[in-house]
Amino acid sequence: TIHTTTRARRMAHEFAKAVLDKATTPLQRVKAVRVALRLGMPLCDIERYLDWLDGCRSCRSCQRTRHAHGSAERKPETL
Repeated sequence: TIHTTTRARRMAHEFAKAVLDKATTPLQRVKAVRVALRLGMPLCDIERYLDWLDGCRSCRSCQRTRHAHGSAERKPETL
């Protein structure tokens, strides 16, 4: 049925995202993209997800660098 197909597709995309998330080297990313494509995830969705992941990872590394140097951003105080 349509509901089962949609659910299966959603689960396949979640699995593809997990594979993409674990890929840290360029070679692992190439392999992860192939897996995601085989699972039926459109290339535009893969690219969008990888861009989002890169943004998240760069924010985390920036935060770690600021914390290591003692210049972490402080939360603005409420008035």
